[in-house]
Formats: sequence, structure tokens, C-alpha cells
Amino acid sequence: MHLLSMSTFFLLGQGVGLNFSAQVYLVMVPPVILLTLLPVSLAGWGVREGAMVAFFLLIGAEKSRVLTFSLLYGFVAVIASLPGFIIFLRRKKLRRREKIHPLQ
Repeated sequence: MHLLSMSTFFLLGQGVGLNFSAQVYLVMVPPVILLTLLPVSLAGWGVREGAMVAFFLLIGAEKSRVLTFSLLYGFVAVIASLPGFIIFLRRKKLRRREKIHPLQ
């Protein structure tokens, strides 16, 4: 899962013009992901963007590109989670129906 996340970060970074090597992403992104686990924001939003900008500015990246890159990753993560959310809602509805009508 983490390797897929790193691949996503790398590809999105390349897409917005952050033309660093994959090794740079493998070094810079894991500490950012670790920081997003701190319970100070909703799903790491804001923390991830701030940490990404701070870390990538250290290697000379353009602030607006890094912010765009981080926001894109967040939106991709939300979109990728939607199928699981839909399955969760359907199962929850089925369980509720079974409790109301156990013989059907």
C-alpha cells in the first residue's frame, strides 16, 4: 500500500512539474505521511500540505507546485476511497433491514 502511495506521489509530482527522482519522493514523503497521522486535523488535510511545502522547499521546489501536488494527492485519495464507502453504506443498510425484518 505504501509503495502504491509513493508511486502516486511520484506520478502526481511529475505531472505538476516537480521533476525530482523517485528516490527524492521515497525520502521526502514518508515523514509527511507520518505527520498526517497526528490527530490535529481532519484526515491530515492542512498538515500534509504544510509539511509537503516545508520539506520540498528545502530542495528548491516551487511552493505553488508543491501545494497543488499535495492537494491533488488528497483528492485522488478521496476518489479512490469512494467505492469502499459505497460498499460500507450498502452493508449498513442491509444490516439495518435484517434487524427490522429478520425473516425476509
